Amino acid sequence: MQSDIDICAMLTSGAGSNLPPEPDRGGSVPGLKELRSRKRLSLEALGYLANLDPATVSRIERGVVEASPRSTVALARALGTSVARMRQVLADSAEEALSREPGP
Repeated sequence: MQSDIDICAMLTSGAGSNLPPEPDRGGSVPGLKELRSRKRLSLEALGYLANLDPATVSRIERGVVEASPRSTVALARALGTSVARMRQVLADSAEEALSREPGP
C-alpha cells in the first residue's frame, strides 16, 4: 500500500516553483480554479491535499457555497499561499459568481 507521502507526490507531480510567473492581470486576483490550474492540480488532488471532498472544492470554486474558515486555511496551505490571499481569492470568486446570476 502506498504511503500518504507517495500519494501526495503523485497527485502534485508537475506542481511547484517551476511554474511560469503569474501573468499581470491589471491587479485582479485570480480565482480559486485558476490557482488550482496553475499548480496543475485536479479537483481530487486539491481535495486530498486540503482534506476536503472534491465536490466541496468544486462548489467553493463556483461560488455555490462559501468556504468555512477551516476550509480557507486548508486551501491556502494546499495551494502554498497565504490565508489573507486565499480570503481575497474566495471573496473575488464569490463576487464573480454573484455577477453571473440572472437579475430579477
